[in-house]
Order: sequence, then structure tokens, then C-alpha cells
Amino acid sequence: MFDLLLKCSDITLDPYKVPFAEVKPDTAFEQFADIPWDDKPSSRYEKSVWRLASVLFDPIENPDPMHIDDIYYDNKTRKEKLTRFLEDSIARTVDYHARTTASAEEKALAHLTGHRIEQACAALLEGNCYRLAILVSMIGGDRQMRDDIMEQLAEWKVKGYLAEISLQVRALYELLAGNTCYSDGLKKPYEDAAPSFFIPQHFNLDWKRTFGLKLWYGTTEDQSIGDAVSLYEQDFLGKYPGDVQKPTPWYAPDDAESEQYDILWGLLKILADERVPLQNVLTTKWADKNHDDYRLPWQLWSLMSRRRIRDFSVTPDQKAHGITPNERAHELTVNFAAQLEAMGHWHWAMLILMHLLDTDARELGMKALLARHVEDLRDGSDKLAFVKETLLVPAKWINEAKALHARHMQLHVREAEYLLSAHAWAEAHRTLVQQVAPAAVISGDLEQLRNLLAKFEDVNKVENWTLGGQVYLDYITLLNLKDDLPAAMAVASVLTGRGSRAGSAAPGRNDLMAVCKRLLGALSHMEQVHFEQKVAVKEMGAVVSGVILKVGGALASEAPRILDLPLTEDQYLKKTVRLSLEYYKARLVEVR
Repeated sequence: MFDLLLKCSDITLDPYKVPFAEVKPDTAFEQFADIPWDDKPSSRYEKSVWRLASVLFDPIENPDPMHIDDIYYDNKTRKEKLTRFLEDSIARTVDYHARTTASAEEKALAHLTGHRIEQACAALLEGNCYRLAILVSMIGGDRQMRDDIMEQLAEWKVKGYLAEISLQVRALYELLAGNTCYSDGLKKPYEDAAPSFFIPQHFNLDWKRTFGLKLWYGTTEDQSIGDAVSLYEQDFLGKYPGDVQKPTPWYAPDDAESEQYDILWGLLKILADERVPLQNVLTTKWADKNHDDYRLPWQLWSLMSRRRIRDFSVTPDQKAHGITPNERAHELTVNFAAQLEAMGHWHWAMLILMHLLDTDARELGMKALLARHVEDLRDGSDKLAFVKETLLVPAKWINEAKALHARHMQLHVREAEYLLSAHAWAEAHRTLVQQVAPAAVISGDLEQLRNLLAKFEDVNKVENWTLGGQVYLDYITLLNLKDDLPAAMAVASVLTGRGSRAGSAAPGRNDLMAVCKRLLGALSHMEQVHFEQKVAVKEMGAVVSGVILKVGGALASEAPRILDLPLTEDQYLKKTVRLSLEYYKARLVEVR
């Protein structure tokens, strides 16, 4: 089913580069009816839904439009197809009815409920009912014949003959007259009394056989399917509520008070009456006995709306409250996607969410779905290939989802790597500054941090880079240079990173003195929200102050700023003592 849905969907990127799917406008209902179905009652029923939808809504090509009216040909052809559909649908029930009845007349009636006129005539001939067999062979004839039979019934009633005629024979004559519902009897005089009865009720006909009688014998050849639908609805809803079988679903009881209708009836109503709201038909109450399966309503809606057969609508009051048809479609789509996700088919749920019309809602729903199932997106997995190659989900979204999962698992280095792969520079920088870099400084393992910092392609896009990534780059550079301070003072070079790729190794004018000055200015202004950040900043402050005091010379003028650095108490005390000694040494030299 979902493979066919995928095949029948156009998948593209919308103007905002968000994946979007919609059913191809030439998709036929027949394609879904023709897929392999098992023999479960629910499967047989759903196949019948698709078959009826194909009968009612799939396009019909007029073979000779020059000489045959399109509307006439369409109505005639659909009526013939609907006849074949009903014949197939009720065949088992008709067979059982004909097989289990004794009288020839009722056996003929049973065959007529399945539109088996030849078999009905054969049953009557076998029962020696020759005159009735001749009449039944002409059933469904023109209005003149129907009027003649109606006059005959009226005459029998007036003359009191009805009491001598069996209900089976009366029912056959009623059908010949075009009356498929109620047979009016006679109460007085008592000796001529004949009961009134409802033909469907008396012979225990289900709604499809009842509607079939209306279609084949209650309407004339020039009347449409819509006329039959309207007449049948008048019987069970208007004239005889409770006495004529309602079109209830296959799983529901025959309850006249029930608000559940067969979705097959809903499809007939959509064809017959353009005023019928689609949401009244495509409801889980009609489609599933548990009222929680959104698949069939969603699939029918997606085809009907795409092919402009019918779409959701709102009442004026709902419109006044801001409710739109798109909201109904949105709700159905989200509910169906949630159902698939709960069943473990989240990758198919992704395809369903891609049918959302609102770009923001579609993007948000797809990203949330990825985040919840990111563990299934391992490199080389079939589902990863499906969402990337078939559903066109951006690799950026997948990396962002993996980053969220890594954050949840407290794997911050991996989180930063995924964020960088997603080009989420600001988020990657935040993770580095808050989690990865402080831990690296404290542990002394800076190689991994250096590699991550080098992956920032343009630090101009990163807010507060100079108080974050650049500080750690400078700190790593300083550690690499301090082992050979005399040489470093002459030739070492690093980049500030502003307007360039972070971690570039090309030499420039910036030397050790520039690095130290930047660190002196930045360390005291760095973010120190978390405990690890405070520790890391103090660790870097201790290293920077030590280098400045050791180098002296050109950096001697910067030495007093050391006390502005974030230092631990013991480091602060040591640096104060050291600065004091340097100060007094300088004074002694001046005195001498």
C-alpha cells in the first residue's frame, strides 16, 4: 500500500528547500483496488471501497464524442459499472438466500436482489409460474409498463384479491411496478385484509441489496446514480426511518439510531450531492470499527483533493472562528502520521507529513520525527538512505537530529561534530564554548578541540567568536609556542580568525605578543556560567600570566594587567608576589 502511495507521489523541494509531497493528479483509484489483498473481512471491505471509488470517480473516455453526449455516456457507463460492483459485492448473500428458500417466488426474488433476472425467470419456470416469469423478464422496463403493473395492484386491492396473493408474489409485482420499498395492504373488510410490509425488512435484505433494488428497478434507464441515491435516502431517512435498512458499515449492528454509515454510502453521496461535506464521509467512525484508523480516510482525501473531486469545507460559523479547510487536512495528516509512528513505521510517517501544505508545520513535524528516531539513522542503514535519497530530507536536518541525540546522551564532542556538519555554526560554537572546550582545557587534551575549531568555515557568521573560539585557538597556539619562547617571540604567528577560516596556519604579523594581548583582553570577559567554564578560564589565565611574566621584555608593560585575569586565589597571590618582586627589582636597578 505505501509503496504504491510512494510511487503515486511527486516529491520535490519547495521554494524554501523543505521536502514536499503531493499525489500525482493522474493517480487512479483503480490502482489501489488492484494491489494484492488478503481474504480478511476488513481487507475485502477496503478493496471494495477502492473499487467503488474507481467506479464513481475515475475518468471515463468517450469512444465517440462526436456522436455521443459526454454526460449521457458518463452516466450510463458509471451506472453499468456500479451494477457490476454491486452484483459482485452481494453475490455470496444472494446465493445463500436463493439456496435456503423453498418457494419459487422467493427464490426468484432472491435472484432479483442480485440483479440476476435470467436466474429469477428460471426459478419461476421451474415452479410453473409461467405468466409471472414472462413479466419478470421485462422488469425494470419503461414507465408505461410500471404504471400498468401499478394499476393492476390497485385493482386487486380494490377487489379484495390481495388477501389471496402471497407476500412473495406481491413483492415481485411491487418490483415490476418500480416500488422497491413499502407494499401497502388492506385492513378492511376483515375477510379481505392483507398485511402491509416493507420488502427489504420482510426478506431481511442488507443495505446494498436494498439500494440495488432502487438502482435497478426503482429508477428508469434515463435516471442517474444520484437519483437512486436520493430515492433510497428518502426511504430510510425521510419516509420510513427505522423500517428500511440504513447503510451501516459491515462491522456495525443494524441500529436505526446509530450515526455510523458505511463509507461506501458516503462515496455514493459525494457523487450524488455536491453539498455533502467531505469531512462527514471521511471519518474514522465510518472507516474502522475501532474508530482509530486514519489511513483510509487520509488516502481517499489525498486523491479526492488532488484530483479536485471534493475537498474539506467549513461552515460559515467555523469560518468566522478562523477555522479553514486546510486545518482539517492538517489535523487528518498529523493524526495519520502519529498512527504510523506508533505502529513503528516512522519513515512512512515522514512521507505523510510531507503532504502538509504549511511549510513551517511540515518542516517542524519532519524535524521532530527525525529527532525521535535518530537512532535508526546509522550510516549505511536502509532508513537513512530512504529519507535522504527518496524523501529528499536534507543532510543538514539529519545531522541536527543526531546532534540533539548526542546532546541528550551527554556526548558533546559528537554533538559539536554533527552541528558543524550541519553548518549550524552558532549552535556548534555554543556547544564548544560551554561543554567541549572547557573539558579539553581541564584535561589537557587539546588536539581534538583544535580539529573542531578548524572546521568553522567563516567565523564572521559566529556571534562572540572573539570571546569564544578565538580565545581557545589563541590558548592552543600559546601552549605550542611557550616551549621555545625566545624563538616564538621572533617568528611565531597565528591568525585572529576574524573574517577567515578558523585555525588557518598561514604566518602573519600576529606574534606571541599579540596572542598574549588578546588573551589578556578576552579572558576576563568570557562566559563563565558553568563550573567547568570557570575552571577552564582560570586555568588559561594561569598559563597566560605565567608566560607574560616569563617572557618579560616587550610584554613587561602588560604585566600589571595579569591581576585582572580570572585566577584562583593561590595563583592570584603568587602573581601578586611575583609582580611585587619585579617592581622592586626594577626600582633597585634605577637607584643604582
